[in-house]
Amino acid sequence: MSRPIEASWLAVRREADSAARADSAGLVEMLVRSLPVADAVAPEVLAVVDVGAGTGANQAWLGPALAAAGYQGVQDWHLVDHDAALLEAGAETTRTKAEHGDLLRTTRHQAGVESAAALLERQPRPRLLTCSALLDLLTTKEVDTLVRATLRSADAALWALSVTGEVALTPPHPADSLVSDLFNADQQRSVGPGRHLLGPRACAYADRALRAGGWRVHRADTRWRLGPAEEPLARRWVAERAEAAGGASTDPRSRARVRSWAEARRDHLDAGVLRVVVGHTDLLALPDRVISVHTSSPSW
Repeated sequence: MSRPIEASWLAVRREADSAARADSAGLVEMLVRSLPVADAVAPEVLAVVDVGAGTGANQAWLGPALAAAGYQGVQDWHLVDHDAALLEAGAETTRTKAEHGDLLRTTRHQAGVESAAALLERQPRPRLLTCSALLDLLTTKEVDTLVRATLRSADAALWALSVTGEVALTPPHPADSLVSDLFNADQQRSVGPGRHLLGPRACAYADRALRAGGWRVHRADTRWRLGPAEEPLARRWVAERAEAAGGASTDPRSRARVRSWAEARRDHLDAGVLRVVVGHTDLLALPDRVISVHTSSPSW
């Protein structure tokens, strides 16, 4: 995986993530239709393994979304993250369990991506393998690990908020393309011998691998749309984008252009005129026996 994720970053992005995922409600409905019917008399139990769960934002959104889409059974969530501090922060702040009572159970596991298959196999069926804002932080080998776990041990996979590399900013700036190119290069950087992050290629790579395994894949665009109401997130997004882009270049002129871009974007934030659209994709994978439709927003 890439650099450690800070709890403060997960907190500042949570509302934008939730708003973006409203565009993938059709995928959740499709997922629920694929599951065995549950009722109050004989509730089904859905085992949910959430990889890279962090502070629990995926559970906080998807748990209620499954219920709203008609799933009436018990959700047995297993939150997996290599960072014990993030899991602990989530345990202290989450309200999902209290709101949904006995229909939602939570167990936390300090472990990595490689643990997904074994954890799935220890659960009764049906089993869902899920993650949010994770795929683009993984290497090819790590995404392959998730794909194998899905094909061998899961009944569905829902992987949310994978960065696509598409960004639209208003007003435009002459260095927008340079910053995007450098940032995307940083997101695909080497993290060891023969190991590169997939970055914005991750969702398309996972899509192809799952289809090659005989599963149907359905995708929905889940874009961030940031304006003055999302100023704290937009400000941090600008700062971290500039830091990553500047670090990806050894050319002094390019680095100077990145600094100029960041200064201009901070001015736009101060004036309340910056608008940002950041491309993400949600992916639902189901065994071939489940037939459904493709859901995707119009292109830009």
